[in-house]
Amino acid sequence: MPLAIAQLWASVCSIACGGRTIYVSRELYIQGSLINTNPKSDGELVDLLMKFMAGLDALSGEQRTRNPNGNIVIVRDDPDTESFRTELMRRGVYQLAADTELLAGIQLVGSLFQKKQVRVSSKCRHFIAEHTNYSWDASKLRAGIEEPQATNKQAVEAFRHYVKTRVNPWRIC
Repeated sequence: MPLAIAQLWASVCSIACGGRTIYVSRELYIQGSLINTNPKSDGELVDLLMKFMAGLDALSGEQRTRNPNGNIVIVRDDPDTESFRTELMRRGVYQLAADTELLAGIQLVGSLFQKKQVRVSSKCRHFIAEHTNYSWDASKLRAGIEEPQATNKQAVEAFRHYVKTRVNPWRIC
């Protein structure tokens, strides 16, 4: 079942499971949507997400893929996303609250990559760049806290939330 993942409204990936393999086939990366350089309303963000889920290029409107059936949006369930979740609900988009547990999610994602159970399209350049540069925050590590760096991690965190929310650990053998 294709899924779209809204992570802080800035990164969306099209993910499908085939057997034990997870495919990340497309991404919608909205640069600056959370800061003043390019602010977007929840309605505008949901418009882009709806186009993306329909298989359209969210920015040009051109058909890119076939219309997937059974879209689900996984959204962080916190006060920062409340109005966005309300807009999705108003438009009839099925949502799941993301399981945001950090360390267990990182371990699951790491296991999936180690066992070569993830395939990422070369078109997902933000996801690839973030995954390549994903690292621990050195200052917090010195204090004994395991936490990733706070920059450039939207796509990777969206994928981690998907894995922690939708992938059963027994699939990783």
